[in-house]
Amino acid sequence: MLRVVTGIDVSGSKRTPKTPTDTAAPKASVAGALGFNVQGAVTAAQNETLNNFCEHNSCGKFITALINNTSNALNAGAEVPAMESAAGQDVLAGMGNTALNLATFSLPGMADFTQYFQYNNATLGALGEMYATMGLNAAVASAFETALSGTLDGAGGVIGAPKTIPYQPSGAVVLQGGAPVCGPACAAMVITDGTGDSVSLADVIGSFTNGIRPTGVSTTELSSVISNAGVKNTVDTVMLPGQLSQALSNGQSVIVNVNGHFIIVDSETTVNGVAYYMTRDPYTGPRGVLASALNSVMSQGVNAIVMGK
Repeated sequence: MLRVVTGIDVSGSKRTPKTPTDTAAPKASVAGALGFNVQGAVTAAQNETLNNFCEHNSCGKFITALINNTSNALNAGAEVPAMESAAGQDVLAGMGNTALNLATFSLPGMADFTQYFQYNNATLGALGEMYATMGLNAAVASAFETALSGTLDGAGGVIGAPKTIPYQPSGAVVLQGGAPVCGPACAAMVITDGTGDSVSLADVIGSFTNGIRPTGVSTTELSSVISNAGVKNTVDTVMLPGQLSQALSNGQSVIVNVNGHFIIVDSETTVNGVAYYMTRDPYTGPRGVLASALNSVMSQGVNAIVMGK
């Protein structure tokens, strides 16, 4: 975990960043409608990240791009009439804090989450943090849905067949809510299935040594947490549709990472001549999805975890 940073001076004068020579300073004009210093906060975020998180130019470029975009968004948000009130400022500040902490892969509630902007009303600030976190999660889940929709509506689809069908799994169902924790939610489900003991999402999240990043967790981290809980599993870094079908025919559930979103595939069934994968999706809930759609997304191979192997 990154160390806890306290007492950051939002003027940016407390630390001198190790800024790479080819990395530009963040572009941030102070929004007059806001009561806080956008330039100072983004500079402090850049300093903290470059000094304590990044050591290479490539990271510096990423941080600069991220912070520039955040700065521009905050200034644009300040021009929205609804944000001119004190309440609007706190919500916007919460969203800004979450976005700036993305540079160090920190989420609200984590020990290393830095509050670059202060709140007049902590509840409203926390609301802004929640909105931003939900946006990060929705972006990942949306990418997964888009990937499926593209194949459902194109060559991978089956004319006239429902895109999804109902599914009532015998195993546990754990939903991730608005947080980017689809991996831990899948882990909670398979651990509960494998051990017979109900495991909460919070307990699983606490099992990740490196914490949970806004981008989620890796397949190997997920596998390690599941193994440490006493459930056998094997990582397949390039699983193809045929391998998925083989595992399912052996009675093994498989956690599949599709476009950064983890889901559990329990089985394959046929309805009116159309094949479906029966899935436990921690974002949308249990459902059957067209096998042709998921197969198309997996055609180049995806990271997966085969349970009980």
